[in-house]
Amino acid sequence: MQIQTLRNFYDYLADVEEKMGVGEVGDDLSSKPKQDSGVVPVAAGAGDSNICGGIIQLHWDYILEQCLDINDQVRHAAVKVRVLIY
Repeated sequence: MQIQTLRNFYDYLADVEEKMGVGEVGDDLSSKPKQDSGVVPVAAGAGDSNICGGIIQLHWDYILEQCLDINDQVRHAAVKVRVLIY
């Protein structure tokens, strides 16, 4: 169940990011300001950002907790979600 939940987070956030065109050729990521550490990031930019940001804020502690899980598969799935967010 933990792995499926994390996969759902990842799939949703990846889908929103894809629709927003993040990472397309010509994007200048180096010119974007870096976020303060300790601030929960908003995924995907405009449009669905309020929904994504809300999901991340509600479940941020859960995602981080799963990054330390004893089960390798759960830990890897959580780290994958965490990396996608940043």
